Amino acid sequence: PEQLMKLKEKKIMSISCGFFSSFALSKYGVVYSFGNGFQGALGLANQWNVTDPMKINFGKDQIVKVSSGASHSLALSNESHVFTW
Repeated sequence: PEQLMKLKEKKIMSISCGFFSSFALSKYGVVYSFGNGFQGALGLANQWNVTDPMKINFGKDQIVKVSSGASHSLALSNESHVFTW
């Protein structure tokens, strides 16, 4: 195992993994994604292989939960908005 130094200062509270994608949720409601972005799996526009975690844009919403499966991911905001990709 190796610590992801790019997330060290982000106060990560939970993680979720898809088939080839990974997500980290910070205590500030920010989601970071990395891995294989085939068909938008990372929630990032036009990103394929991402080795350094990148912030997903949810506008003004703060995310409280993120969940992922083999080919889909969902996020729930503090305003009860549900996002999927």
